[in-house]
Amino acid sequence: MVSGRRRQGKSYLLQALASSLSGIYFPALELTETISLRLFADELIRFSGSPVPPFRDWLDAIPYLFRLTGDRAVPAVIDEFPFLVKASPALPSIIQRELGPGERIREPGAAPPVRFGHGGYGRPAFRAGAVARPGRS
Repeated sequence: MVSGRRRQGKSYLLQALASSLSGIYFPALELTETISLRLFADELIRFSGSPVPPFRDWLDAIPYLFRLTGDRAVPAVIDEFPFLVKASPALPSIIQRELGPGERIREPGAAPPVRFGHGGYGRPAFRAGAVARPGRS
């Protein structure tokens, strides 16, 4: 997680990180859930070069993101994450479920293939440590 005051270079840093590691960078906007999901699908199309089905909600989109990467460790960065949470309050728990034990079955101790990060200003959208230590509640 990267947070700090506005106009300090957080977005530049996150975009450069995702680009250098052939990852996914999604700059969220303060929009409705429906429009954000459409823009997220557009980013996944850009990343994969393949069609992406329309998402009904984040319960469709986040598991799709994890399946899209296969077994490759891929950084996925959502910049301005608080904008998405404002429109979709359940989003942090959906991501946390994908990162930890639950729906996806992995080998014991195996990290998820997607390395999730987010940035924004103001209050963190996740409690401390939720993203840094996948699989812990």
